[in-house]
Amino acid sequence: MTVKENLNDTKTFQQINEVLRPLEYTKIDQLIDIIFHTTEDLQLVTDVNDEINPSQNDNPKSNKDEMNDLCIEKISRKLNVSLIKQGRCLYSSPDNKYHIVCIVSKSYERKNMLRYWYAFRYAQQEFLEEVEQAYIAFGCGSDESILLIPFSTFGSYLNFFSKTEKGKSSYWHVEVYQKDNTFEIRRNNDSNAVVTKYLM
Repeated sequence: MTVKENLNDTKTFQQINEVLRPLEYTKIDQLIDIIFHTTEDLQLVTDVNDEINPSQNDNPKSNKDEMNDLCIEKISRKLNVSLIKQGRCLYSSPDNKYHIVCIVSKSYERKNMLRYWYAFRYAQQEFLEEVEQAYIAFGCGSDESILLIPFSTFGSYLNFFSKTEKGKSSYWHVEVYQKDNTFEIRRNNDSNAVVTKYLM
């Protein structure tokens, strides 16, 4: 269960379940493949944080986990639905009609505004595409500022984000800027998306 709650890709956990079922023989190649992808998945967040902010050691994982939990509590009340953790930042309702990806960022000062940075992964995209009631939630500095955006809207932005290609661990760079009470998502076509109306 600890591994499940720290994975980004629910398919990896499904593969682990398959291996744990009694079999007449063991496929070593399958085991090696699952171990490799599980290790890669669990390591990704650390690697991404080191790559983008190598000197930022003042925001330990436990703080992000706590902030994520607080955000999910508020989202659950907002949507009036219970949310069950399915992975590191993946949540679903008990009837599986709602899928939520909740990722958080500390704030970074940038000129006269605040900047928040997130990595949005292909596995998270696939998770959200499974149902109609899908949302991406961005915790902006604390659980007091949460952007809850329908994936039907956010998905249309993906072609305008920078991307890091690392095989199954590829991800888009999502930057949110806050100036006073206005929130924008940066897009590479010089036309930022104003998302203030999604602020909880």
